[in-house]
Amino acid sequence: MLVFNCTKAAAQLFSCIRKGVSRSPVEAPPGPSYADDGRLLSTPDGQPACLSQWLVHAVKVKGQNCLIAMELNNRYCMTFTGLRKGGSEAFVSLFIERLLNNMQWYGEDLALLDETSFQPIATRFQARHDEVRFFARSDRSAQAHINEVVWQLRDQVDYAGCLPDNQHQAAYFDLCMNDQLRSTQDHADYFYPYQAMFCHWLAEYCGAGPRQLEQAAAGFRELRLHGGEQPPPEIKIREILPASESVLPDKVVSLAAFRQDKS
Repeated sequence: MLVFNCTKAAAQLFSCIRKGVSRSPVEAPPGPSYADDGRLLSTPDGQPACLSQWLVHAVKVKGQNCLIAMELNNRYCMTFTGLRKGGSEAFVSLFIERLLNNMQWYGEDLALLDETSFQPIATRFQARHDEVRFFARSDRSAQAHINEVVWQLRDQVDYAGCLPDNQHQAAYFDLCMNDQLRSTQDHADYFYPYQAMFCHWLAEYCGAGPRQLEQAAAGFRELRLHGGEQPPPEIKIREILPASESVLPDKVVSLAAFRQDKS
């Protein structure tokens, strides 16, 4: 189950009035804290739900609606631009496509995965999170990290004069934001969100054990030592490579095609 915990601003963006009727996918949460959802939420057949918890916040940048989604445990974040009011379904589609593409990119960067080997992982993710819930709930700690991302987004947009698109440019902006050290009460040391998120994927959807996770961590350290594909700290949106020259995988996952292949 994908759980999107929505701030007041995000809940307002997902809400709309159609034919005089107010519509919103956002509902009251099962409890005040997302940490309790594991025992409060279940699948339709009564089994404990496999949860992926995110905080979603909305802001206006250059007059356009932007959403920042941040995973609550490892603080991995993704930014989406130019969204329409009431467009929760479009957001979910963009979210899944971006997440799959970003995870495949990390796997290719470490020479652990390619398009073929990533397909069953994507299928497993889709099967475990085929249900989506929107809750009116925030988290103070994650919101502080989101505020930092918003500040950097505004700074980059002011420099470039435009927003990143929702494909290669936004994905590269994600790469920049997730390459910054974070800390939370649940982590003893500082960590990089992109490393924490990919190792979570290896464990959750690949069945990787401690040895494989340590190998992945060592691979990330090696990439950082030799430069790898990580962005420089002052990357600017207008300096991002055109789509034809992007460092992202040549084939961008299409959610519609992915679902068709799955069926």
